[in-house]
Amino acid sequence: MTRTKLLSISIISILFLSSCSSANTNVPEQIDISVNNHTYQAAPPDAQSEKSDPNLFPDHLSDIENEYITADAEVTMPSEFEKDTVLYTYHSVYMEWEDERIINDLTECGLVPGKTVKDKKVYDSREKIAGTERVKYVLDDDSDIIFQSGEISYSTPKSRNASYEQDINRYLNNESRISIEETANQHLLDAVTASGGILEKAGVLDKVTDPEVYLISSEKTIAENENSDNETDETFSEEEYIVVYPVVTHGLPSSGLICKNEDEVLDSSIAYFIYSHEEISEFKINGMIKSSAVAEEAKILSPVHAFNLLRRSYDDTHKCSITSIELVSINRIVYKSDSVEITTEPVWMFSGKYTDAGYTDQSIVTYVSAVSGEVIPVCQITE
Repeated sequence: MTRTKLLSISIISILFLSSCSSANTNVPEQIDISVNNHTYQAAPPDAQSEKSDPNLFPDHLSDIENEYITADAEVTMPSEFEKDTVLYTYHSVYMEWEDERIINDLTECGLVPGKTVKDKKVYDSREKIAGTERVKYVLDDDSDIIFQSGEISYSTPKSRNASYEQDINRYLNNESRISIEETANQHLLDAVTASGGILEKAGVLDKVTDPEVYLISSEKTIAENENSDNETDETFSEEEYIVVYPVVTHGLPSSGLICKNEDEVLDSSIAYFIYSHEEISEFKINGMIKSSAVAEEAKILSPVHAFNLLRRSYDDTHKCSITSIELVSINRIVYKSDSVEITTEPVWMFSGKYTDAGYTDQSIVTYVSAVSGEVIPVCQITE
């Protein structure tokens, strides 16, 4: 499947760029966006045929017979996944970091501008996430690097003022994407080299696929001193780049969404880097996990069966149309008083739009497990 399309779906729903492993709460903060106004009922999975019918794995699924939920959707799955593939649901844990070693490697290799650590803060033990302390290092240039369960984030004073994280998803589209293969722009190539070096030092280079680069082009104005003889305004364009590395778990791309249900968080994984003025000014490596034991296994559920389960479980409240069906992975996270349980699961992600008048600007996203057939509703997308 194309990674561009996965990212574009994330744009529809609000990208995942804030980790569910927040230091001051058990679950991420919510924003006032409801992606569904209906409820789901449990639905038993359809029986798969002994031999997978090719019609159950179409490239495009069209179904307009139902009054409330219809589909006119492209179906995408990695090419190496066959119709008789056995999929697995795993028990997982967050990655822990060798923070001091990583800091030393990043500063010594010049992958971040700061050279020395001038302050270190270990957050209160009651703020631990999944048993890992949250540690913040402040470097001599006032940039900071924060380590916590499954996440490393880096920011400089410039990037914090720019607030990229609040609206970074608006740049991740086909119009601003640059072909790495066709470019001769040395700054862009340096951005890819630097970001790849950081991933290598963090020990997660094997968890990502080829990067995608997007252009941030912002116009700035310089006003001359009003007492000057040459009172003119000068407008110039400053180019910066976002380098995004899609994260793959057990051969499947991350869903690209962070969302919250009543008793669990559905987390995505991402690695992105802001390259500005010949250096990395911000990055986040988020949602990194390690899988341990297999929790469940089954022959892959077809997208046709998955759609039938979704349609059967849909509580007829508002009409909607599914426009995209993708095989992805999610981390299902349940927070407890002193621990966290993570399950990594292959799912069919259904994305679309409401078609009722008054709801046409709202998106619908939900998952159906490609292993068990469970319908996993997305209740709210979080920041």
